[in-house]
Amino acid sequence: RTSIIDTTMHFLVCAPPGKGHLTPVLRIAQALLETGHQVTLASSKELVENWKELQGLYAQGLSVLPIEDGYEKGIHVFFGKLKKKHNARFPNAVWAAAQDIWFEKSLAAIKELHTRQPVNYAVVDWFASGFARALCKLAIDYCVNLPGPASFLWLMRHEGTKDWSVLPLSERKEFFVLTKFALSSVVRTHEEISAHRPWLVNSVPKLELFDTTKMPELCEFTGPLTRQLGTATLGDEFAEFFESAVADGMPVVCVSLGSIMKPDRIIINAIYDALSGGPWRVIWSLGEWGVSQISQQVDTQQFLISKWIPQMAVLMQPTCKVFLTHGGWGGIMEALGGGVPLLVLPFFGDQPLNAQLVEEKGWGLTLPDQKVFPAPKGFSEPPHYTGSLQADEVRTKTMRLVTESSFSRVAHRLQAFASGGSTGAAQRVDKFARLSEQGKLPCALPKHSNTFRSRRSSAPPWLRC
Repeated sequence: RTSIIDTTMHFLVCAPPGKGHLTPVLRIAQALLETGHQVTLASSKELVENWKELQGLYAQGLSVLPIEDGYEKGIHVFFGKLKKKHNARFPNAVWAAAQDIWFEKSLAAIKELHTRQPVNYAVVDWFASGFARALCKLAIDYCVNLPGPASFLWLMRHEGTKDWSVLPLSERKEFFVLTKFALSSVVRTHEEISAHRPWLVNSVPKLELFDTTKMPELCEFTGPLTRQLGTATLGDEFAEFFESAVADGMPVVCVSLGSIMKPDRIIINAIYDALSGGPWRVIWSLGEWGVSQISQQVDTQQFLISKWIPQMAVLMQPTCKVFLTHGGWGGIMEALGGGVPLLVLPFFGDQPLNAQLVEEKGWGLTLPDQKVFPAPKGFSEPPHYTGSLQADEVRTKTMRLVTESSFSRVAHRLQAFASGGSTGAAQRVDKFARLSEQGKLPCALPKHSNTFRSRRSSAPPWLRC
């Protein structure tokens, strides 16, 4: 290949559908574009063509590689079809089927792109292991972006993580469950083809529950990747709401339970009843079906409820004092960037662990784990689970977060470590690409090549790379 030293590079960023996976790599992509590199996004066709936040990035020069993977009408429809097709009882089979689709559909698309416009290096979201398989098959080097705590490197079996005793017992137990019932295919793929590669960890050392001097080689903290995508801003409606809150001396509570999991009627009304009439204003990300489940007339003076909110911009406002979240890592990192205390309502996956971490650090409080299993029960509207949440508990804990200064102090201490961000992450990607070109990173096969090759006879074709 032509040397890329001191030249513009072509980066490919890959992510599955789902804003929690797509947003972090897009923030890295935006920073790479700002340094003059060429960047192509590979993700589901329906999402890249219809997500309005991407428009500003297109104006900045982002190219797209639409993957026709069958994703449409939301993640719950996509995974629901896979569950029905494969008669899957547990998420393991659904996620494995999704990774197979992303491998098969992305392989041809990336191959054609690489022939037409050679890719120098790639960034892959950790859940996009199907894309990683395609890159491995095409001998395109890559790093992995991890929007989660560094302890997930142990879950993903990165080299240097054999000693699980460094992790808290609660994490070890949760990782066992995640491996057995949800993420076995993703873990297996990364163990085989990504365990020796660089990983970008979207976290800060002070937030971790283990000794971060035990971090594996080539794994680096980026801090939160907090920045607006494209030209997104707070917007007139939200700016006016904040101005009104400031004029009335009211703090603002932000409520957002993610883009995938849907709260049921019980949870929606517990939150509304808890916050209604309280000494605060509320910005709430809630869709039309959710709004229709509120059992009383919404007070539009106190509540601004919208299907979409500029979440990061909201959390960056000094008047925003509490973030009620499901505990997704992206939202937690945005709250860290804004120095906002957290009230965490976990539903599934890593969210209970994230909630525990927040509470142990004194950064916030937790609400009852909804224990939605299997997770797709909560992806549709109406969801197919029964929530368990009391308005009194939500109100009491929100009041504590607003009035007890210890939570705000911890939030601001953590915020002080939120340096680097997406610009720093992009600089690391640039560094990894140049080291790869110079042959100073591990080769395309894992370091323990003898072990790897001994498995090749029984390995699937995509693994013989």
